Amino acid sequence: MATLQNGSTRRNCTSWMLFFFGLSYPMATNAGDLTSLFNENWFRAVVSIEVMTSPTNSQSIGTGFIVMTPSNHCALVTAKHVVVERGSDTNIVSGLAYRLNKTGQPTYLIPEVAIMPILGGWILSTNADLAARFISWADQSEFSPITVQDLLPQSNVQATASIDILGFPMGLRSEEHQVPIVRRGTVARSDPGNLVLDCFVFPGNSGGPVVYVPVLKFGGGLISSPLVNSEKLVGIVISEITYNEDAYSLQTMHRRVSFEENSGLCNAVPVDRLLELMDCEEFKRIDGAAETRP
Repeated sequence: MATLQNGSTRRNCTSWMLFFFGLSYPMATNAGDLTSLFNENWFRAVVSIEVMTSPTNSQSIGTGFIVMTPSNHCALVTAKHVVVERGSDTNIVSGLAYRLNKTGQPTYLIPEVAIMPILGGWILSTNADLAARFISWADQSEFSPITVQDLLPQSNVQATASIDILGFPMGLRSEEHQVPIVRRGTVARSDPGNLVLDCFVFPGNSGGPVVYVPVLKFGGGLISSPLVNSEKLVGIVISEITYNEDAYSLQTMHRRVSFEENSGLCNAVPVDRLLELMDCEEFKRIDGAAETRP
């Protein structure tokens, strides 16, 4: 086969590219049917975290996602500041509820007060803005948990990697069919214990999954790639990165007001911290005894 080494002809390059793109869409059922190769099962892992404002109404305050534990139970993961009262390290927000899809029906809420006596409360990370709790669910619930095999450690995550952030910014979610909003970005920098992402996030995105997405998927065994070839969880959104823009008086040149602006960058907790949380004694104790399905 023609390669792209020094000395390759333009004809060889063109032939290789035609062959390459002819193999890059093996998942499409029919040519032209799809516009993306993203595995939409990831959408079904995402949960809107809400606060009950009345017995019949609620407000979305953040995003979470469901993971499969080592003992095959289901745990809900989010950013710690989403479920902990502002100014506190341990006090859980009152009136929490978690919205799931239901097959052929509108979404429904799982109240915190209904599952806490059975499965315990939130397990809070001691070294990251991260929290998890075991959950139960009703019959005909429709979700797809993220498995441990879907987690990609930070040591494998490089700057410029393509990522998608899934969540409910500004509380934008439907009570009929819960589907997250997807924003595309890249890894801007990988710091010890933190990922800086080039992607806009807003209130409500906190706790949402950061998913590595291969630019192209390879299949059929005819072409190999050294890159990860499927979607992987690389982090959890925790905050936007802001900057201050000052406004000055034209007369006095004194600063009159300062505006805090969204820089388009954000912070995320790497999945390594999630693995550490799942390995703590409290998590393992509940995981060994939990029954998350009524």
